[in-house]
Amino acid sequence: MMPNSARSARRALTASTRFGFTILVDEASLIIAGHGSLLAAETLNLPTVPVMVTAGWAEAEKRAYLIADNQLALDAGWDADLLREELDYLQTTDLDVLGFPETTSR
Repeated sequence: MMPNSARSARRALTASTRFGFTILVDEASLIIAGHGSLLAAETLNLPTVPVMVTAGWAEAEKRAYLIADNQLALDAGWDADLLREELDYLQTTDLDVLGFPETTSR
């Protein structure tokens, strides 16, 4: 069974795919970035996904990009006031669009 945090992250990612995403692959079709987006697309039974090929990238460039892409998520921060304002607005609409459970605390 998947931990709650992973399940929540997958739900949020699945919900966010409706806003657009791209899977980054190398010339051998190995995924460099977008693993989670691909899983979300599979969850949604999407027949195709947008793909960008990193033509001509050296192995070191691919690995460096993979690390940088994942580090962006780890370094991401929130403006607490702006987040609260946005969540307050969304409370008046439909929080399901975010993919978070209704019990999300602020």
